[in-house]
Amino acid sequence: MVKKFEIKEAILKSKSPSCGAGMVYDGGFKGALISGDGVTTALLKKAGVRCRDI
Repeated sequence: MVKKFEIKEAILKSKSPSCGAGMVYDGGFKGALISGDGVTTALLKKAGVRCRDI
């Protein structure tokens, strides 16, 4: 989809385990944050898409 639509940038939900960029919830349902990108963000970055979170 990234190639088909020539997507260059994505705006994603901050802190989400799927869409977070830089900091994400650890999945333990206690509100703890860990450093890193969410799954979708990591895949988009790998495809060359610039990712921002809001």
